[in-house]
Amino acid sequence: KDDCQEDVGIKGIFIWLWAWATRKGQQRSGHCESKQMRCPGTKLTGLQVRYARMERSDRDLYDFKPRCGVSWQEWLGMKFPDREEAADHFQSEASICPQGGGSVTGIQVMRGRNDQRDQDYFNFKLRCGKHWNEQPLGLAFDGLRETRSATCPAGAAIAGLRVHRGFQDWGDLDTYEFQLKCHDLETIEQMRMENAAAGFGLSLSDILAMGDDAWNLLSSYIGGGGSVPAEGQQAGRKIPSPASQKAAP
Repeated sequence: KDDCQEDVGIKGIFIWLWAWATRKGQQRSGHCESKQMRCPGTKLTGLQVRYARMERSDRDLYDFKPRCGVSWQEWLGMKFPDREEAADHFQSEASICPQGGGSVTGIQVMRGRNDQRDQDYFNFKLRCGKHWNEQPLGLAFDGLRETRSATCPAGAAIAGLRVHRGFQDWGDLDTYEFQLKCHDLETIEQMRMENAAAGFGLSLSDILAMGDDAWNLLSSYIGGGGSVPAEGQQAGRKIPSPASQKAAP
């Protein structure tokens, strides 16, 4: 049940049975793929998300583009159609922290589900500095199931993002889980200066990239497939989608 079930049909069934037999009944990770990014010596200031609905294969796919400082980065490279025209529905939305509003210090993830159409939805809201944005990104959404949020400690901001994609029940359930990396860059810069004074010569990017301990991963996933109730919202509420727009090339 928790396995990655990327292969479909008869082939998928045989692959799952073979994997189950060879691993002696032990479950594998439900992650089909995992991608991560780190802002190079700066903080996250915005996020763009693109969504594609593939009716024929019954897939709901998302990809993510971070904005570090004043520059948009590359897409994370999650599974996604090569061309917009290949999707039955395509949408791209973005949110940027306003000038003077600080960096992104938290992310809220809303997960929706339409069981009749086997469609899975995600939407996102950013926390800039000390304040949550009033509105989520505006991605197509239906059937609110849960809302989860995570914020960095006081004085810190998000400097990295990990996304795990899952695929279960042979086409019925697309899942995404998220982890944030928080850093107090003033403290990190002080570390860099101390290392330089000691002759180690580590750059700020080197320090940010030092192993998983440097990630300071938050204690739990947000936006997974659990049963946490929505925070102050009613499950099943439909949020209409505004016209699709492209905020970054």
